[in-house]
Amino acid sequence: MIEKENGGCVTCIAEIPEDPAAIVIVAHGFTSSKESATGQVLMQHLPPAGIGVVAYDQPGHGTDAARFEDLRIENCLDSLAAVEETVLTRWPDLPLFYFGSSYGAYITALYLATRPHKGVRAVFRSAAVNMPAVMLGDDLSGPEDAVKKELEENGFIEPDLNLSGIVRIPAGFFEDLRETDLFEAVRKTNSASGTICGTKIAMVHGRDDEVVGFEKPERFSKEFGIPMTVFDGEGHNLCTDPATPDRMAEVALRFFTE
Repeated sequence: MIEKENGGCVTCIAEIPEDPAAIVIVAHGFTSSKESATGQVLMQHLPPAGIGVVAYDQPGHGTDAARFEDLRIENCLDSLAAVEETVLTRWPDLPLFYFGSSYGAYITALYLATRPHKGVRAVFRSAAVNMPAVMLGDDLSGPEDAVKKELEENGFIEPDLNLSGIVRIPAGFFEDLRETDLFEAVRKTNSASGTICGTKIAMVHGRDDEVVGFEKPERFSKEFGIPMTVFDGEGHNLCTDPATPDRMAEVALRFFTE
């Protein structure tokens, strides 16, 4: 349990080998948690190669979500910063990496573009680089009228988005998304192809992603010179073929150790 400066808390789980050579921080996707299937696969593949894995719950997620912070962009960035500070305190001399899934990739990329950080490499899996459009539509005019009414009445919604679980979404989160363009944030700060503010990036994505789509991540990859491994026939969760999660983890391992 990590306490944040604003009084909030971040719950974490970790798999750290003896005498680790590096540490990777795992940011899960929307409605998921630190116990995500992707995090579990990484904990199987990376520690035997000497890389410790720390996975954490984003605000509004996880079994303890109700007594912690609201799901807001700044709260999410603050949580990643708190986890990074804790990791660097415990392992100050080790290389630091990031792994972000879907919404977690969106937050990790924003974090790299807008916050001080020490991590040298990051992998984005099924990156929701267009998260505002995913939640609000391409013209950002959403949510739908029925959802707007519920937000006005309750201040939040708890939709079942058919992803990993149900998360409480406050009205302010939609406004955060309208004001946060990841492409523009990276353009403002980027200095070298294949990086975000000095951190080297790799992407993995399913060509048949039904949640994020493929066009926007592909454009993100091309615009910023980021290599992307594409899994044909795979959707957002990269699990149509039972072997794909292991293949995805091997891509991450090669990138972190090359």
